Amino acid sequence: MKTLLFLALFSFPFLAPKADFDQSMERALERFAQAENTEELMKSARAFDKIAEMHPEQWQPLYYAGISYASAAFAAEESATLNKALNLCNARANTMTKHWPENAESHVLMAVAHGAAITANPSQAPQYTNLLHAEAQKALDLEPGNPRAQLMLIRNGMGAAQWMNQPLDTYCAKAQDAYDAFDTFKSEEHFAPTWGKDQLLELANSCK
Repeated sequence: MKTLLFLALFSFPFLAPKADFDQSMERALERFAQAENTEELMKSARAFDKIAEMHPEQWQPLYYAGISYASAAFAAEESATLNKALNLCNARANTMTKHWPENAESHVLMAVAHGAAITANPSQAPQYTNLLHAEAQKALDLEPGNPRAQLMLIRNGMGAAQWMNQPLDTYCAKAQDAYDAFDTFKSEEHFAPTWGKDQLLELANSCK
């Protein structure tokens, strides 16, 4: 009995932080999924930021904070809110690529940040398009077949093609291939991102 009590007392502190992280992430992801406007997305991002402060060894909260800020930037109607969300997203992406440079999703997040920058300032699209392409390609070099990296490259290519009045068929076909192969790409990591499938289907259908 004493042995069991000893194990319980001394094992609990090591188990509690992991349980707390999991519960916090589940709540934050649920809030993010339910967010319907810029304000709610900003609140979602701040929730992930708090988790990242408490668990600096984990990359997922920082990643989802960046994704939430990017989503807030895309949804923003006021330039001040858009720029604030964009700067916060970019800061999270920079931190991720600095601390987890071998993580493909770090470069996906940076590509997303560049995509948000194009939305915020279309006049600088050529510059950010090149940066986006480079980051998405880094992600694919690290993790061939990453569907989110493929999505960013395809969307980027389609945007450039539309700008130059070129056909989109090739990109739609690539989007369809990436969509068909989406479910074969799965990460073993808990809370690894799974978004991108719906967006790929939307791009694939844009030529139909």
